[in-house]
Amino acid sequence: MKKIYSKEEAILKWMDAFWEQWYWSTWMKQTLEIADIPRSSFYNYFGSKKEFAIAVVHGYTDFIIKEYISPCFDDTSKTPLEKIEAFYSTTIENNKKTKCSRWCLLNNFGNEFAWVDRGMAEIIEKDNNKILKIIWDCIKQGQKSWEIRKDYDHMYLANYIQNSYNGSLVSMKVLWNIQPLEIFLKITLDFLRA
Repeated sequence: MKKIYSKEEAILKWMDAFWEQWYWSTWMKQTLEIADIPRSSFYNYFGSKKEFAIAVVHGYTDFIIKEYISPCFDDTSKTPLEKIEAFYSTTIENNKKTKCSRWCLLNNFGNEFAWVDRGMAEIIEKDNNKILKIIWDCIKQGQKSWEIRKDYDHMYLANYIQNSYNGSLVSMKVLWNIQPLEIFLKITLDFLRA
């Protein structure tokens, strides 16, 4: 029976690979092998390796929001601060399970593309902002309920948290140790508390 190739399957396979592999160090032949897709189907779906990378970024963002962010931030039984703690605790647990080998794909791509391709960097920033907006809204709710400090704008706090998290991921990569993420979470929660 002939295999049916799907765009979505290719994106999911590459998302998985990009967690542990760099975009620029991957040849087109490897891209096709990892995606398990014929060259003709690949170019029909994506047009180029860069268009594929853009689809992977969007697929990753949608996946992270659906699988990790929404379950934490949509939980009405938790306070805003508890939602933030639940989300980042989930990322810590996931990194423990993978022995610090799976990092944030947006962080990885941001590191690779920031100085090389400003257009791609802007796409990554837009997708990151989808995640940030969820955190902004949560912090704003926490400020309204007096659970989260009000002396900083909710957008500043969300950006600070996410930037600190990304820095902790870099430290985790260097050390191959989860401790930077645990320190990040403890200090972040203490810092946010009203």
